[in-house]
This record gives sequence, structure tokens and C-alpha cells, in this order.
Amino acid sequence: MEELIKISSAVNLNIGTLDLDFIKRCESAAEIAKKCKKPVIPDPVGAGAAHIRIRVAG
Repeated sequence: MEELIKISSAVNLNIGTLDLDFIKRCESAAEIAKKCKKPVIPDPVGAGAAHIRIRVAG
């Protein structure tokens, strides 16, 4: 993931497919993006549809 983030202009985090493993990968991607000084663009698909989505999108 870090190699891809390094060559990218930004990181888009789409929460369309949401489970605990995916949440961990998103957190990791956001940390790497911060380290690489890349913007993170959240895409909170269905953010208000369930409690987990509200928590993750917030």
C-alpha cells in the first residue's frame, strides 16, 4: 500500500464495503498518506445508513 500511496496524488477512502478489516486498512492508508504528505479524500458512501458507518465517517 505504501508504494502506491507514494506515487499517488491523493488517497480516496470509499467506505462502500465496510467491515473491521477494511476499517483497519483505511486507518493504515490514512497514516501512510499523512507520512507521505498526501491528501486523504473521504468518500462516506451511505454514511448515515448504519451506526458503524456513522462512526467510521465521523
